[in-house]
Amino acid sequence: MKKMFSTLLLTCILLASCGKAAESVTSSALESNSIKESTVQPEGESSSESENPEESEEYGGTSAECSEHIYTYHAVDGVLVDYVGQEKVHEWYDSISGRDEYNRVNEDFNILSFIQEFDIPKEKFIELTQGSVTDSLLEALEISYDEYLEEYGYTDAQIDALYSGDQAKINEAFCGDMAYYNPKDGQLYSIYWLSDHTAEEYESAGVPEGEVERILGLAEEAGGEYARFAEEAGEAAAEYAAMN
Repeated sequence: MKKMFSTLLLTCILLASCGKAAESVTSSALESNSIKESTVQPEGESSSESENPEESEEYGGTSAECSEHIYTYHAVDGVLVDYVGQEKVHEWYDSISGRDEYNRVNEDFNILSFIQEFDIPKEKFIELTQGSVTDSLLEALEISYDEYLEEYGYTDAQIDALYSGDQAKINEAFCGDMAYYNPKDGQLYSIYWLSDHTAEEYESAGVPEGEVERILGLAEEAGGEYARFAEEAGEAAAEYAAMN
């Protein structure tokens, strides 16, 4: 498998299709927590595997960040990888890698598909993901336990959603900044969706004009691919504003 491993001072979460590198913290974290970062690269091989839970491989990749979901949706904690077995996870990851119609890399790699693929019981998921958060890690990050779960892990509400079998609850729990969760139909309407739909379709879907404006504003501010999507949505957004 084409992968490269690099050790950071501390990396809390890595992404797959979202491609957002995790937050790194000060060197004080290294003294109490050593966590490996695994980054999917065009060249290189994985040279070793760690059996130490504190040096678990956290799975992810490099690409433009998927803004439809919060980034932990496209992350798998190293303790989960170790529980399943890195070879099995590598094999599965390779089988689903690819780009979608919006050029997002590995969008099918997400925590829900991981749970389903490897049949992870809810109690074990909670034990591994929440039970691995140590006092020394929280002190290094200078955040509370609840703040850690919100920022880097999975809250009780998110875990309940993942195991609910209800896609609407999952969408709500993992809605990203550049998306709108519509409670009426349980769908996500993101910058990607806005970029290739019409003003009439915005109205039919019930996306508030303010949300369209907010999402396009964030995309323009982010630049790059996001700005391109915002530009593609611009005409429909202007027409939609005129309709309201």
